[in-house]
Amino acid sequence: MTQDLLDEFSDALQTSFQKYHPSSKILINKTDVTIFEFVYRNRYGLSIFKQSELLPNFSQKCSQVVQDKLMDIWSPQVDMAEHRLKAYTKIFTYGLMGTISGWMSEDFSAPPETVTQDFVDFYNLKVENINK
Repeated sequence: MTQDLLDEFSDALQTSFQKYHPSSKILINKTDVTIFEFVYRNRYGLSIFKQSELLPNFSQKCSQVVQDKLMDIWSPQVDMAEHRLKAYTKIFTYGLMGTISGWMSEDFSAPPETVTQDFVDFYNLKVENINK
C-alpha cells in the first residue's frame, strides 16, 4: 500500500507541475494542480503514516519522491546548470511539502481548492514579476 500511495503521489505531482519548470514564464493554471486534491482524498492514510511509526521517515521519503520526480520531469525542459536546477527544485519541494504538512497539521481545515489557490497565487506572483 505504501509504495502504491507514493506512486500515486508521484503521478499527481507530475500532472500538477510538469509544465511549470523553473524557467517557465507561464502562470500556473489552477485546474492543472491536482496534488492537493490527491492529498485530501488520501488524507486519512497519509495522516496515519505521518503520525505513526508505520513507515519511519515518511515525510522525508515523500519529500525525496517530490524532489526526484521534479528533477526527472524538469531536467529535459530547462537549460540551466544542474546545481541551480537542484537548488530550485529543493526550495520548490520544501514549499510544497511545507504547505501540505501545515495543512495536515491543521486537520485539513481549509478545502483543497483554497490550498490550491493559495499555492498557485504564490507561485504566479514569481512568474508575474519575471514577466514585468
